[in-house]
Amino acid sequence: MKQKSVSYFFLFLILFVQMCAAKRPSYRGLLRKYQPTQQHVSSTSPFYICTSADSGFFSHLINLINSLHKFNFDQIGQIAVFDLGFTRKQIQELKSIKKVSVYKVELTHPDLLKYFRCNNNGRMRRGWYAWKPVVMKQALDMFPYILYMDAGLMILKPLDELFRHIHCHGYLFAGCGHSIKWMTPQHVIKTFDLPAEDRCWILDESTEGVSGGFMGLTKNMYDSFLLPVYKLSYDIRHFVDDGTTPNGFGTARHDQVLFSIQARLLGLDVPSWYTQGRVLINGARKPCLCRDIVIRMAHVVDLSSYNRQYIRYIRG
Repeated sequence: MKQKSVSYFFLFLILFVQMCAAKRPSYRGLLRKYQPTQQHVSSTSPFYICTSADSGFFSHLINLINSLHKFNFDQIGQIAVFDLGFTRKQIQELKSIKKVSVYKVELTHPDLLKYFRCNNNGRMRRGWYAWKPVVMKQALDMFPYILYMDAGLMILKPLDELFRHIHCHGYLFAGCGHSIKWMTPQHVIKTFDLPAEDRCWILDESTEGVSGGFMGLTKNMYDSFLLPVYKLSYDIRHFVDDGTTPNGFGTARHDQVLFSIQARLLGLDVPSWYTQGRVLINGARKPCLCRDIVIRMAHVVDLSSYNRQYIRYIRG
């Protein structure tokens, strides 16, 4: 009789545990960090840089190229520049610069390069930035890994350590300094079903977004991270600021929102640009400040030491 009671007790215990598990939402997929396969890299592996600009940002682009030539000319395999609207003269100069190649943008949507007003001050930008995942995909179709940099950036030190991180970790992100909730329109919230119980944490005030203007990717991130955001560019509504963010029109962050949500759903590391980040290099975590290596030119008062001083041109 005693043995039979013990059997019933264990049967009841098993059924109780199964009932609890069925009611509890599964966070396993969210909590498990995505672990891309590490790629072998040697000290001679070339650097592949991807950037984009139009005629209005040409001077910024020249400053970026100048800084890249200054610190990493020998290591650079190619600087892939995507043409958002250059003049013929600007294209001719870019084609005369060593290690620079100019590419057309795949028009996944007819308005991809059309100007739109992005805030109440009349700021005009092309295609709600929907072209950004497109040019990243084009670059990653050509190269095994890339570092995407907005034309409004320039480097202050060699990029060697950052490329080691990209190789060893599979990607390199930097936080954007504000929450995903602050910059996300209602249409995107519905598209990703963010109110769902297993995703609502993405809209917490403490969940920081990813910088869309500075991102390192390897082929290992192609299918899981980049391709889903690229596919959204076929419907430009996903990138539009419709005024439904918490602070209204002018605060949506277009591509940055979509990259941020995808990165968080995959459980990827997003060290803040504004605080001490730690990158994984050769299996060991090492302190690295992206902001000590890369800076936005809007934060620089004197650019006299840059411009074309270090650019190497192809001699005819």
